[in-house]
Amino acid sequence: MENIMKLIMQRVNWANVSCIKGENIDLIWNIQKWILIYVGFEKWDYDKKDLLITKAAQRILNVPLFEDENEKIKRNLKDIDWEILLIPNFTLAGRNKKGNSIDYTNAENFEKAKELFEDLYQFLKDKVRNIAKWCFWEYMKIQSEVDGPVNIILDIK
Repeated sequence: MENIMKLIMQRVNWANVSCIKGENIDLIWNIQKWILIYVGFEKWDYDKKDLLITKAAQRILNVPLFEDENEKIKRNLKDIDWEILLIPNFTLAGRNKKGNSIDYTNAENFEKAKELFEDLYQFLKDKVRNIAKWCFWEYMKIQSEVDGPVNIILDIK
């Protein structure tokens, strides 16, 4: 079984994120100078779970997202005092094999995906100044101003 965690890292000047639960809007975040990270999980070989979480966290911390003094994108989260907002997104595991339909059968099930998401959050929590996570398996509305634009797509295998 192939092991993949899909991430989209987006550098934002600001973002407003709300979690919609039924008719209630809950947990509103207003953030500035954060990295939004959308996280999706495909079905995993659980024997390799810890290795893949570690690998994903290292990639998140080390991927270049910021300009250096020469205006080259060479600085990472360890170099800059920005923060992380993790947002679960099962649609990242979708595949378009033919036509216009998307197949989500490769997406990890709810319980395992939530555990993996929490593991990634806990691993990163000790490595960055501030990290937040967002509601799991709820409808969200996200507004943001992308900075750059800088959007990085990572497949962790």
